[in-house]
Amino acid sequence: LMTYIMNNYLTGNMKSVCSKFRHSAKFIAALILLACFAMKSNAQIPITYYDFESNAARSTTQEYTPELSVNSAGTFTQVGGTTLTSLNGAGANLYGGNSGTSIGFSNSQNVTADPTTAATTYFTTTINTSNFSGITISYDYRISATGPGNTGIIVTDGTNTVTGTFIDTAGNSTFHSLTWNLSANTFVNNKASLTVKVYFYKGVNAGFTSSGTARIDNFTVRDRKSTRLNS
Repeated sequence: LMTYIMNNYLTGNMKSVCSKFRHSAKFIAALILLACFAMKSNAQIPITYYDFESNAARSTTQEYTPELSVNSAGTFTQVGGTTLTSLNGAGANLYGGNSGTSIGFSNSQNVTADPTTAATTYFTTTINTSNFSGITISYDYRISATGPGNTGIIVTDGTNTVTGTFIDTAGNSTFHSLTWNLSANTFVNNKASLTVKVYFYKGVNAGFTSSGTARIDNFTVRDRKSTRLNS
């Protein structure tokens, strides 16, 4: 049973790590439990997760590399805007834990219409969805009262592109969670490299100023089921 689970429900690095502990009774029980969760039709599997904080100094030091990734994933970089440091994260605000840290910038793009692929102030990284499908991307975001009124996302494989924008009417310096469901965009499935951009712009906020801020935390890529489970 254990071999069947490993061969049919685990891929890549997960299978390699699991094979080292295959004779452990506790591991076998945990593996069976994992497979049971994975086989549920509504299960979502985390592929990549960024918490934007150093494990050594979670409350003070920002980190742009993945905290967890099943496949390879890139380092977050900022394009445009003015970098902000020492930013509280979403932990205390949304999850009742320590605040942690987030990443953010001021001086967002000063346009009212959605710039989509012409965005000039954004965070970007690359993700790998090999062996996964039904992709969703979520993150927590926080916008100040004079910050950008809109946030958007761009996902591309270099040939195909999907974009989306969200209007934020709160602007109250409180974190909110946002999820982009890309399951209808099948080109993002099972891809070794996708570029993702999270952008911010003035949009609907009439009180926008260049000193207004935007930040993100807990950027997570998930799938509905792995392609192995779908086969």
